[in-house]
Amino acid sequence: MMKWLIVNSPIESRISNDIMSFLVSHQIDTMRFECSGEQSGCINDIYGTLQEITHIILLLNEAAEYQSVIQYISGYTAGRDIPLYIVGKTGASVPWNLQCAVICPDPEVLKEKLENNFDYFLAVDEQRRAHKKLYDQGIPLTSDCLASFVTAGDIDTASMFLTAGISVNARDSDGTPMLCVAARAEQTDMINLFITKGADIDAVSSDRGYSAVMDAVWKSRYEMVKILVDAGANLNFVSRDGQTALVLAVGAGNEPICELLSTHGADVNMKDRMGMSALDYAKLFKKENLVSLFTAAKG
Repeated sequence: MMKWLIVNSPIESRISNDIMSFLVSHQIDTMRFECSGEQSGCINDIYGTLQEITHIILLLNEAAEYQSVIQYISGYTAGRDIPLYIVGKTGASVPWNLQCAVICPDPEVLKEKLENNFDYFLAVDEQRRAHKKLYDQGIPLTSDCLASFVTAGDIDTASMFLTAGISVNARDSDGTPMLCVAARAEQTDMINLFITKGADIDAVSSDRGYSAVMDAVWKSRYEMVKILVDAGANLNFVSRDGQTALVLAVGAGNEPICELLSTHGADVNMKDRMGMSALDYAKLFKKENLVSLFTAAKG
């Protein structure tokens, strides 16, 4: 949960109040501290509020009277990887190389930047926090590591990977897209997650040359196949070995999946590398129900 702290000098009280009102209007828990008087006292007072703070806005000019406070807060945010929004100029005695700092030339610009880009700042912060949470658990942000959690069905951790910035179309070291990894592991919830997050429904694996719907057919999982069909998967894609999803379904003898595919646009006459179609295989294997189904689809 986010908790913001605004530290301002007396002359920035108005804009500090404006920023606080903006944050509160977005349901952000916000504290405000006005820095006046002796600096060591200010630092002691601020220190008592910092333990739960997730973001700091620093509205102090660069006069000598505020340098100790500026240096202290800058160092604290750097050490704790806390986002810092600060007013200042390049070349001042503030550590402007802070990776977590957003620097603006004056308070009005900072206020405008927050208001116009707040959703973006929140998204970036959510990504940063997810990455840190994985790091703190000793989990590397790699596609192979994500694949292991996908295979295990750990949807919470897989979601955290996506939030932390790894692509929904990431592939493992064998070149298998995460959607295919989920299909091969028979993880229906993972398939739904990746589709919701915008995964390429027709991404093809480097090993078998299968798309996710072909992997789902190969596993004879009707529910997974239907999810992918409903999401718009290409049902007439030809794999590296020259097969379509419908030919795979015929080979597996899975009539419900054959019906699902053939009634949603799968071509019953598309030939594989052997010159055989799904209809041809149904006739060859004497699967009369499929022959009737495919003949009707053909007509």
